[in-house]
Amino acid sequence: MKLTVNPVKAPAAPGLRQSGVQPFRSGQCSRRRVAIRCDAGKTGTKKLGGGGGSEGGLGGLLGTITRSIGTLPTKGTAAKKGPKDPRTVFLAGATGRLGARVLRELLAAGFKVRAGARNVDAAKSNTDIALQFGLLVPEQLSRLQWVEFDLEEPEGMAAAIGNASRVVCAVGAPESATLDASAPKRIDGDGSIALVEAAAAAGVEQFVLVTSLGTGKFGFPAAVLNLFWGVLKQKRRAEEALERSGMSYCIVRPGGMERPTDDYKNTHNLTLKPRDSTFGGQVSRLQVAELVTAALVNPELAANKCLELVAETSAPAASLAELLDSLPTEITKEEQEQLAEVEAEARAELAAAQAALREAQEAVAISADKLAELNDALKEAKVRGHGRLVSAKAAQLPDALKAPKVLVACMMRDFCFLAVLLCCLLQGRLGRASCIVASCI
Repeated sequence: MKLTVNPVKAPAAPGLRQSGVQPFRSGQCSRRRVAIRCDAGKTGTKKLGGGGGSEGGLGGLLGTITRSIGTLPTKGTAAKKGPKDPRTVFLAGATGRLGARVLRELLAAGFKVRAGARNVDAAKSNTDIALQFGLLVPEQLSRLQWVEFDLEEPEGMAAAIGNASRVVCAVGAPESATLDASAPKRIDGDGSIALVEAAAAAGVEQFVLVTSLGTGKFGFPAAVLNLFWGVLKQKRRAEEALERSGMSYCIVRPGGMERPTDDYKNTHNLTLKPRDSTFGGQVSRLQVAELVTAALVNPELAANKCLELVAETSAPAASLAELLDSLPTEITKEEQEQLAEVEAEARAELAAAQAALREAQEAVAISADKLAELNDALKEAKVRGHGRLVSAKAAQLPDALKAPKVLVACMMRDFCFLAVLLCCLLQGRLGRASCIVASCI
């Protein structure tokens, strides 16, 4: 199948100052669709145009989908896609050190925020403290709603997302779980993937995922993080799920955030580089939060990009919009739709193959049951045949015993005759013996 795409160029978004994020404008959330014409071919394959200008563009994403196609889920209940508010963002990890800063930046930019937390009461208490210290203002609280959310309970994710059209995932295995070998897989891997799938099923338009340097390619010193039970591998699983989800994605890979404080940006300017090109460096959590918010304020500039960010003293000062615009889009919306069609066909083929396999397994099971029945019948027939043979032999046994009895009787008679004859001869009764012999003859 050959696809012909009529591209539509997205308008440029207004700029942002690096020191702060401009308020959200609803007109920036519109997403333009394209017309795709399909012509059937003999081979049934699709020819996809080159995407973006980065090395990790369409080719890399297509390879990801090809590698992952065998594990695609074919069953599941899709969430109902209700009306979405382009000014509402669902934030996963809102109580963490990075998530709390993202929350403040989102509210400052004018967004409504559905903040997910496992303990809503504790989160509200922390909000009151932030209000007392001036980290939040009363006006912002009217746009903040805390909702119950647990990354390990996918069944409640749709309700937590609600009417949000954007999702930010700023979660990660906590430092307190360093000795828990299952934490990275449960949280950074399976949990984040479940959130991606729930967001896609709910009709979310944009998804921003925060991971880490070194997630997509091995390199020092970032690769040392994999000593923490393969956490980078699990984060990459979540990235791949997002890349093939069909949503507009922005993957944010920050450098080390442990040591820099919030005033780090006063002396270190933010730098952005394409995927798999940076493996060391530091950046403050506040700088990351500002970039995440900028990606939501300017969705066209952040659409389908992987951003690796560190802060350096030698980096030139630039606005966040300029930094976002400096990196090429990895895959266009049109190409993303084409890949979604490829994936849909692959899902259908996989589902058909699995259905055929189930039918074959059922047929084998039925055949095995019939074979077992035949074996049981054969055993029973053998048992019955053996019993009949024994009965027949037993019935024939008395007739066979008659001949020995007659023989014994004859032998006894002859013995008596000989005994009488011998007695007659011994007594000299030849005449008597002659009579006996004659009577026998």
